[in-house]
Amino acid sequence: MSYTIGRNTSFSFVQSASKVCLKTRAVEGRPAKINGSITSEDGQYTLKIAKEAALYARAVLGRGTLNACMVTRSSTAKVAREKKKLQGGKLEAGEAFLEYGFLTDKLSPKFLMGKIDEMKQVLYGNGPHKDHPLRQFASHSFSARTVGAGVCNLIAAVVAGRLTTQAKSGTKFCVVLDEDCGHEYVVLSYGKSPWVVCDPWVQQVYCCKWEDNLFEPKDVTKYWEFALEETLSIPFGIEFKDSEVKAAEAKAGIKDIIKPENYPNKYLSGKKNGGSQKSSKLEKNTWWLCEQNVKKNKYGNMEPCVWNEDTNIKSEAKGQYKLIAGPFEWGNNVSMASETTASSFFESAIY
Repeated sequence: MSYTIGRNTSFSFVQSASKVCLKTRAVEGRPAKINGSITSEDGQYTLKIAKEAALYARAVLGRGTLNACMVTRSSTAKVAREKKKLQGGKLEAGEAFLEYGFLTDKLSPKFLMGKIDEMKQVLYGNGPHKDHPLRQFASHSFSARTVGAGVCNLIAAVVAGRLTTQAKSGTKFCVVLDEDCGHEYVVLSYGKSPWVVCDPWVQQVYCCKWEDNLFEPKDVTKYWEFALEETLSIPFGIEFKDSEVKAAEAKAGIKDIIKPENYPNKYLSGKKNGGSQKSSKLEKNTWWLCEQNVKKNKYGNMEPCVWNEDTNIKSEAKGQYKLIAGPFEWGNNVSMASETTASSFFESAIY
């Protein structure tokens, strides 16, 4: 199936033949509240498709997030005291010295982010629809899936792209910006369902009603609104030519660092990619370790430049929903999502 993309004064669109399949527009403010029931048929369908999209993003991004590090292990008391001393401080009684890292195959997150940036700039800067909004979203998703990692806005693009190919016609979804803490994620709704959050960027992922989300609707200042009128066969209806992909790969110089299993078509053909993760016991060479003992601020934002957000759900609502994926469930490990608890990841040593 081939698609054409275009725009008019109110929205951008992709269409097949003469039928518009997907519409999008940028909107100031936040999406209007939908007073639906999460237990209704529409609500349960929305939860189901949100979970599928979250697990898809976790599966194809085997190197995890590039700006949200996680606890790898607690150092022994002796090592902790020495490290604290080197930082000019003193370890208090009962205080653990935690080590943080990224699941990036020992590659610098900044280095990988640079590869994604170079690749996506080539993809959305060429072709007959240069800088078209849907082409930009497609380039974000494709580049992140190719490198196998991303930050929140790239992961949101992967989720949104998946919804365009898997959700029923009539599904609405938005990529929203919480400007209070600089975070992007997806909310979606089908029929009379309330808005459901899909945010696989956080460590412990829950698909929940927006009102139960840690990042609240009131903090959203702008969003991209998508209306799916016909399910597409490729994300956003944008298919990049082989010549465009090769040019983007050459510009980024990624061939030497990308493993074949990290390419997005592997998942679409029924195989989940996974970087270097082979089991719940992650290998030592998976990690890129942070050098400092970072601390959380109000939103879990870790100074000076990285995050450590435990979950996207409010503590009082956690018992109402099932955990979709835990901190280390990326790549091959997403298959464990329904059988593990978040706490089990922190109770055992990682290496």
